[in-house]
Amino acid sequence: MPDRNAPTPTTAPTTATVTASDIARIAGVGRAAVSNWRRRFDDFPTPVAGTSSSPLFALAAVETWFDRHDRPFRVEAGDRVWQQVRGTVDDPHLGELVGHLGGFLLYRQREREAAAATLGEPDDVAARLLGPAIDRAVSELPPLSPGAATSSGWEASWVPVARAAASAADQGGYPALFEVLRRRYREVYSRQLGGPPAVVADLMVRLAGVRRGAEELTVLDPACGVGGLLDAARAAGAGLLLGQDVDPTAARITAAGLLLHGAAARIAAADSMLAEAFAGEQADVVLCAPPSGQRSWGHEELVGSPWWRYGVPPRGEPELAWLQHCLAHGRPGSPVLLLMPAAAASRPAGRRIRANLLRAGALCAVLGLPADVFGAGSTPDLWALRVPDGRPPDPQVLMGLAGADLQSVSAEPPPGYRRVPVADLLDDQVDLSPRPRVAVLPADGAERGFPAVSEKLRTALSSLSALTASMSPPALSVSAGEPTSASALAASPATGRAAPSAWHTVGELAKEGVLAMLTASLHTRADGGDLPMLTAGDVRNGRGPTGRTGDCAGILRARAGDVVCVTADDGIAAAVIEGAGEGADAVLGPRITLLRVDPDRVDPHFLAGSLRAAGYRPAAAPGRGDDDPDRGRPAGTLSLPDLRRIPIPALELADQRELAADFHRLGQLEKAVRQVAELGAEIIQIGYLGAVDSRRRPGDRTRS
Repeated sequence: MPDRNAPTPTTAPTTATVTASDIARIAGVGRAAVSNWRRRFDDFPTPVAGTSSSPLFALAAVETWFDRHDRPFRVEAGDRVWQQVRGTVDDPHLGELVGHLGGFLLYRQREREAAAATLGEPDDVAARLLGPAIDRAVSELPPLSPGAATSSGWEASWVPVARAAASAADQGGYPALFEVLRRRYREVYSRQLGGPPAVVADLMVRLAGVRRGAEELTVLDPACGVGGLLDAARAAGAGLLLGQDVDPTAARITAAGLLLHGAAARIAAADSMLAEAFAGEQADVVLCAPPSGQRSWGHEELVGSPWWRYGVPPRGEPELAWLQHCLAHGRPGSPVLLLMPAAAASRPAGRRIRANLLRAGALCAVLGLPADVFGAGSTPDLWALRVPDGRPPDPQVLMGLAGADLQSVSAEPPPGYRRVPVADLLDDQVDLSPRPRVAVLPADGAERGFPAVSEKLRTALSSLSALTASMSPPALSVSAGEPTSASALAASPATGRAAPSAWHTVGELAKEGVLAMLTASLHTRADGGDLPMLTAGDVRNGRGPTGRTGDCAGILRARAGDVVCVTADDGIAAAVIEGAGEGADAVLGPRITLLRVDPDRVDPHFLAGSLRAAGYRPAAAPGRGDDDPDRGRPAGTLSLPDLRRIPIPALELADQRELAADFHRLGQLEKAVRQVAELGAEIIQIGYLGAVDSRRRPGDRTRS
């Protein structure tokens, strides 16, 4: 019998297509939900292309299926164009088509009537006309990528996509449409394209002093990629934007994005190290995220380059070559900011160049960035430099570690940073790593000192003692040698309750409409924004939202009474959203499952406590046999379908609320234990760091 989920062999479908991840993102669910739909519903669309591990589905068929099953699935105009792009070319040519669409949108923005007339021609005729017309109307674009299918770079199959893009641009605007295409392209090739996250790009621009009213500033990025840093500089108010990238497709995408916003930009497609496009020019600000780990960067060809004022970079130090290239293209006194791999601060081969940078006063600061902003891979450091201008060099270098909220970092950094004397750095290693040199006290710990934290710890210990004395856990009343399973505890005399005679799984409750299982949209980003976001760490640590995100399509907001849960190696963390300060109206972050209950049928505190209990249960639930698939499974192995099989006692609402009261008391005890642990760790940390910094020595009661 043929596999209904096997994709039809084809290289490039002719209609708009979506991946399973696209479907999940647009529908605002997790990827596991899409896999579940494919298994459960015989009428779910079959793949039309792709591979067995990454199938592609016809967008029209997917929309029909969602409509037939009365499920929300709204495709925005920009996303619809993107899906048509993916249905027209295979993945290796996505960037080429996106770049050409950028040129077309500029052409239509500038010569609307001429572009409309061209699109009115048959596809093959329009393809022949579009390339020359775009080259004439948009001369600022870098040359077309080599190896294009025709001399003009346009194929007849691309013309329908251009028509769709024209219609979408009329609805949402030319820059907004192209930004969607660029963002989707970056998501597909995130590892290959590199470039800093938007929040880091904004930080670099802010620290460089680019702001409104600085329209005369010229900003250069010699490794611009698809334009993240230059676009941040444009948004901040920079005047002339100069960029170069070895990839012609990336350079064209950068140029199109800037020009569609009306920016003054000159973007070149060439290797900045071997064929610099801005030789002899100097910028007011230089920003760069150099390609990391380059093996062939021109070491032999550039041995005699005038850029090497601080030493000839060894073959294995390409980032130090890029750093000197950037310094050479800045005006005297100009800020130069680069993202550097953490290893570049301490590799033995680069110590001579690092020492010369320090002696010349070129290095101003080294900032450690938070790992969670960059996702997978190693986290770079941010080096802030200044082109020497004859002034006496600063005898100190600022070092610090940025928190997750990069908006708090400014030209005048907050407490917790340290100015390290250059003389201390000029040892036999010249290690510029910020982490070993910065003693970071806990939040406001330096101001509070030992007395205040000690008083809070004593108060917390007293509260913990009172809670412990007032509780009579069922486990304490079980006689020695009796089993301590969930059924034994539930039937113990201390509770006065009989063990539940029936159980429902979470999945069964969802099917009955008692609750709905929801997950965060894949649109949701965790790299900063105006909206509070509840993270998986917040759920595990029982606190309010600490993350930040921006508004986007399909985001999921928590409501009071929702149950949020996270599965991990040490069990299931579950909590009830109580109010605004505790997460109500916050955006749901990744890796969190939200259970929205019918409060007339399920008490949310009872459900959260039952999930917590299931995370501790080492074996099958009461009443489940040895063949139960979840018996003995560690909680950390639970995925979304597994969570549906978690057993919940079948109790009347009044009994649920009685059990919920017990869960509430346990939750209070848990918070008290956590507070004592946190305060204990804080007071020890203040002691060690205070002793090192001579602000507080252990046993000294005269200083705080």
